[in-house]
Amino acid sequence: MNPKQLEGSILEAVSDAITRVWTSEEKEFIQNNSELQNKLEQWLNKTFK
Repeated sequence: MNPKQLEGSILEAVSDAITRVWTSEEKEFIQNNSELQNKLEQWLNKTFK
């Protein structure tokens, strides 16, 4: 897989595992909240160690 295909596959797997629908308000909040993005990144890093 090329990087774009791999990214799409990973995002699809994550979205399949999370059956809820994100609201536009939630998406915007995440996009504009660097502290939350850092927390999510830390969680992701811990998950794959």
